[in-house]
Amino acid sequence: MSGDELLSELERIERERAALVARSVVLMEVMARGRRREALAALAPDVPAGRRTLEVAEADACVVDEVALATGLRVHECRARLDLACGDASRTGPIRAALGRGELSWERARRVMDSAAQVPAEHIEDLVTRVVAPYPARSVDGVGGLLVPHEVFGARLRRFVARHVDASERHAQRMRQRCTRIDVLPEGEATLSASGHVLRVASAHERVDRIARRLRGEGIRARWPNCAPTSPWTCCSGANYPPTRPSWTSPACPRIRGSPERCPRRGSMW
Repeated sequence: MSGDELLSELERIERERAALVARSVVLMEVMARGRRREALAALAPDVPAGRRTLEVAEADACVVDEVALATGLRVHECRARLDLACGDASRTGPIRAALGRGELSWERARRVMDSAAQVPAEHIEDLVTRVVAPYPARSVDGVGGLLVPHEVFGARLRRFVARHVDASERHAQRMRQRCTRIDVLPEGEATLSASGHVLRVASAHERVDRIARRLRGEGIRARWPNCAPTSPWTCCSGANYPPTRPSWTSPACPRIRGSPERCPRRGSMW
């Protein structure tokens, strides 16, 4: 195969990959709606609305965990697909259609969902049409979709959101999306990550590093004999305590879930 043929084949694979993700979203929708019906059918007719809402949330959580265990996908990845599957059809419909046609990759579809959370539902279809529109510098034959460069895609998305969502709402959305997360790895290791504006995250990293260096200079073993200063986080945390549950987020994170015991097959949580 020539170079152009190789690139065309890679392009075809990515379009098919997006279509397969769209298919998995459909299957998760069928599974989740079935679990919801089963959960609600087991309740008495006079059960309060709050209890029904809780049962639906429990059913969704179990679906997410079962799919994660069956596929090896991360829990937050399965949660995002379920949100696309069972969300408001007027908002998710255009995104799912573009995903099925291979015009949006799954990563771009997730970005559209997150960025357009405050965009009115009647403008979502226009938003999707705009971000997948042809980019002449890359596709002179009028083809858009995945051929649109990532930087151009992001600029189109930000520009559209800025036209339909005022600055205060965009700022509030960015504040809600800030969170910290811990992922527990094999052999007792873990990773700590923080999301937010790049300058704030970089500033926090610098402060943690300065604290760690100061603790090293003061003699950390004198303070915590069981702590081996192998990393800035080790120095700042003080000890290597075993995790009490697979993963968790800060209470400020809007995606935080309840106890791991909510679902008997639950293996990790957000």
